[in-house]
Amino acid sequence: MKKYALVLVIGLMFLLAACGNSGSGSDDKKSESKDTKDTVKIENNYKASGEKRDGSDAKTVKETVEVPKNPKKAVVFDYGTLDTMKELGLADKVKAVPKGEGGKSLPDFLSDFKDEKYLNTGSLKEVNYDKVAAAKPDVIYISGRTANQKKLR
Repeated sequence: MKKYALVLVIGLMFLLAACGNSGSGSDDKKSESKDTKDTVKIENNYKASGEKRDGSDAKTVKETVEVPKNPKKAVVFDYGTLDTMKELGLADKVKAVPKGEGGKSLPDFLSDFKDEKYLNTGSLKEVNYDKVAAAKPDVIYISGRTANQKKLR
């Protein structure tokens, strides 16, 4: 399951990097882009662990998710993804991160995100869903720690 989550995160990062091109194009290209889709479909297949320790009750989950191209606002629950976004110069797209109480959960190399301009969404395991909603994200990047959280509809 960790492999699938890692592959998904890496794939999403490549997607984000590819969509972040700010090259200037002609008016023809701009009008052409209005006709193309603003989302990308990603198929995700993974095994969800069940209650039994031996994994005999694991379920295969197949889902398709539509992800917006070049999202303007992101909430990030994976420190590896957050670091990658920082290194790619996409920190301005991040609106909220799990800082923990008093910002103590963030590793030193991500101390830039302790700034007040980034909403604190709680911790990796205990998500503050009100703060996530307040960020009004276009996309939410999660990790395996957050993947088993309850679903809100």
